[in-house]
Amino acid sequence: MRRGASLAIIYFVFASIAYKVNHENKKLILFFPGIAIFFLTIAAPIQFDGSLVTIAWAFEVILLVAGGFNLKNHAMRQFAWVLLGIVTIRLIAVDSYKPISEKSFIVIFNERFLTFMVGILSFFVVYRLYLKYKYLFEGQKLKATAITLFLINFLFLWNLSMEVSVYFYHQAEAQITRVEYPSCVGKYNSRNSVLCQQEQDKYYSAQTLAREQAKKIKSVSNVFLTILWALYAIVLLAFGIRGRNRLLRLMGVGLFGIVIVKLFLYDLQSMGGIYRIVSSIALGVVLLSASFAYNKYKNEIKEIM
Repeated sequence: MRRGASLAIIYFVFASIAYKVNHENKKLILFFPGIAIFFLTIAAPIQFDGSLVTIAWAFEVILLVAGGFNLKNHAMRQFAWVLLGIVTIRLIAVDSYKPISEKSFIVIFNERFLTFMVGILSFFVVYRLYLKYKYLFEGQKLKATAITLFLINFLFLWNLSMEVSVYFYHQAEAQITRVEYPSCVGKYNSRNSVLCQQEQDKYYSAQTLAREQAKKIKSVSNVFLTILWALYAIVLLAFGIRGRNRLLRLMGVGLFGIVIVKLFLYDLQSMGGIYRIVSSIALGVVLLSASFAYNKYKNEIKEIM
């Protein structure tokens, strides 16, 4: 890691010198940063493992975007976007499903959640950097801010959803693992055979009851996810209207649509009676609230749509 990082720093220094001495030589200017980026990128997985690789690459994204603007190097910013995509994929495909034991899992205060927050924070810094230097893109539609804003909200909602899912998963698993298998099984003693059979019958009854409880807990998890997504959609709409941000408003409306589809195509089919009713009522309250809010502020909304 030290060698890779040291070489990266050296080549970044060369790149800076090359730009100051002969900024018209594009090949020379691109060569040194390219080598530096290569060493910096491969240094992370060599030295670190697990979530630390994601965190290292997330910080590298910030460095590349900031360096690209300061050195006026478009290639550095392009590579930053490639690395940003890799970080996004790694967060969703790798870090999301890293096993967390029930004992080490604490809501919010766990490795997966904190890794996601570092990644989201790095994306937010990139978003702010593009807003700061937006004057460089005069006359152009700045897609970078829209992409980063979408990824920030998508990853944050994904992160919250994983917290809910993992928490209730551990609760459901705990119901099943608490049921102990009879110790008498495998001990062939005719005097205890009747008692052992009774213990087995109790075990299977307890196991069936535990699985029913686990199924109910999973239904509660689905209810919480539906409510979470609906509330997040309201937050997106509120910030979109208040900040006159069309993308946030569209994301809010889109998320509302996903919530409705989830409720009718999944929740109502898989949930038990009481949880199906609770989920439907919760969504109804959210939609009624959104309807009243729209009627109250419809003039202001029409001005910014």
